Amino acid sequence: MAANEVIDWDEAMEQCGDDEEFLRELLADLRGEIDLQVKRIDEILRRVRFLYVPDDQADAMYDSLPDSTSVIISNLLSFSLISSEVLISHLRCSPTHNMQVPDGAFHQIMKAAHAIKGSASNLMCQQLRQASMALESTAAAANDDAGDPAAVQTHLPMVTARFNELRQAVQNYHDFLSKIGI
Repeated sequence: MAANEVIDWDEAMEQCGDDEEFLRELLADLRGEIDLQVKRIDEILRRVRFLYVPDDQADAMYDSLPDSTSVIISNLLSFSLISSEVLISHLRCSPTHNMQVPDGAFHQIMKAAHAIKGSASNLMCQQLRQASMALESTAAAANDDAGDPAAVQTHLPMVTARFNELRQAVQNYHDFLSKIGI
């Protein structure tokens, strides 16, 4: 199988006892599971980035907050005369904000990436397997240092880069499924 192939069709067919209908069903199910895990990872990374963004980038950070948080902040801002930068800065400096990564955030990313890796491996989806394995490994290193804010700031761009690679692999997978009518 070429490294840029989305799926090794012959190997995947063999895994499914040469039952193409079953393979197609599994590939469709995998799409749903991948999309769910990617959404979870994205929400976790948004929360972690929110905690570690420099104050001078607070307004830009507003756009990357989880949708529910953005709605709450928009509603608060509509009833006040303060800017989103001031509100976000206040939220980040509140007594509940202690510059610690949310409990288990990187561990949750590891688990989600591991789930994708396992399913992708079983169905011979090499790009997904490689990208999720790289994210899992990078998130594991970040998890080991989660109590050290300086280390988290070092790891966060690498975790984000691996996540973006996974998103590209997911897009390639979606494109492949569309091409074969799934």
